[in-house]
Amino acid sequence: MNIKIRNAKLEDLAEIQNLFSETIMETCQNEYSLKQRKVWSNAVKKTEKWNNSLKEEFFIVAENNGIIVGFSSLKNENYLNLMYIHKDYTRKGIASKLYESIKAKSIEYGTEKLSADVSKTARPFFEKLGFRVLKENKNIVENEILINYNMSE
Repeated sequence: MNIKIRNAKLEDLAEIQNLFSETIMETCQNEYSLKQRKVWSNAVKKTEKWNNSLKEEFFIVAENNGIIVGFSSLKNENYLNLMYIHKDYTRKGIASKLYESIKAKSIEYGTEKLSADVSKTARPFFEKLGFRVLKENKNIVENEILINYNMSE
């Protein structure tokens, strides 16, 4: 595997959105019901929000032979906003590489600690990085409760 981390481009949006939906539907099925995953993945339809994230955040992708296999973004210099890994590429070190790039950028900004709102699925990964849970969030989306965790280093 030849993983390359690069800045995301607006032309990447469709591939990023597809990865987002597939990751939620496949990777998170042990922690979230089908209904929960469907309403969560509906966020993919908010194209303006995605465009704004690509333009305004430090937004990076991980590529393997020209295919996007993961992405992450840093918002407001200290908030890890997004991190999703393609369902066929989990547990291969891609999230760690993305995190290292996000962390390096936050240090450039002078930020000492990152925070993130993390799914049940991603929580063990973030705990290994030294993040701790500050609060459990119960987000209500289309009458479904989606639990995630506000975490910080």
